[in-house]
Amino acid sequence: MLRLNDQHLAEIRAHGERDYPFECCGLLIGVFEAETAKLMNETYAISNAREEDAKRNRFLIRPEELMRGEKYARERGLDVIGFTTRILTTRRCLHNTIWSTPGLPTRTFLSR
Repeated sequence: MLRLNDQHLAEIRAHGERDYPFECCGLLIGVFEAETAKLMNETYAISNAREEDAKRNRFLIRPEELMRGEKYARERGLDVIGFTTRILTTRRCLHNTIWSTPGLPTRTFLSR
C-alpha cells in the first residue's frame, strides 16, 4: 500500500503539465513503514532523457539521475520508494495506476 496526500498528487500533476506533450517521470521519496506499506514524503521530478521522437509515450531515467535522487533521499533519512510516470493525450487526460514489478519488488510505480 502506498500512502500519499493531495499535495503529492498536485505536484505530480504539475510536473506532467510542465512536460506536456511528453511523458514525465520522477521518484517517490519516503519511508517503508511495513513489509508492504510505504509512506510518501515528497516527489522528486526527473527530466525524461528519451530521444525526442519517443518522449511522447516513453521515458528514460539516466542512471546518474537515479543515483542523484537516491543520494538526495538518503541525505534526508528517506528512501526511493517508487517511481512516477505520466502519459497524457491531452492536458486533462488523467488515469491512475499503481503497480509493483517483480524486478523491483520494493518499488511502486505510480502512473498518473
